[in-house]
Amino acid sequence: MKQSELTSRILPPVAAILGILIAGSVLAAGSASKPGISIRDVWLREPNAAQRIGAAFLTIENSSSKDTALIEASSPDAGKVEMHRMSNAGGMMKMEQVQRIDVPAQQTVRLKPGGLHLMLFDLKRQLRSGDSITLELRFADGSRPTVKAKVKGPDDGADSQGTSPQH
Repeated sequence: MKQSELTSRILPPVAAILGILIAGSVLAAGSASKPGISIRDVWLREPNAAQRIGAAFLTIENSSSKDTALIEASSPDAGKVEMHRMSNAGGMMKMEQVQRIDVPAQQTVRLKPGGLHLMLFDLKRQLRSGDSITLELRFADGSRPTVKAKVKGPDDGADSQGTSPQH
């Protein structure tokens, strides 16, 4: 049997088997639960039409064995995103910028109205209930999840206690 004939008979089945093995390992990797950061319940309170700022809320779960922190947030839909905390100082609510939001190992941190949250400044468009924006998060452990935040208005059931309707 000639080299070219051997190659043409053996190569296609070998390539098919390799393809199946590679596809199987990619699927297995995609379905494996890898410890780390997961983000859920992401939403943005509908901004006042006269203002170009908004507040975003979300839940961060750290399923790893190592502490991390949210150290930066950005959005192509806003000129600037800052991390903030509301606190009660002498009976007065006060909002202050924070440089990081710690997320301890095996813990969940909730950004909610009246507490930790993301402030979006210089929104690039008018946002209405039902719209969505992109948030890009950066953690101290190197992870950089990108998430979508759905805009929720007063009629969507979002309340001042930080709950949002579950859909």
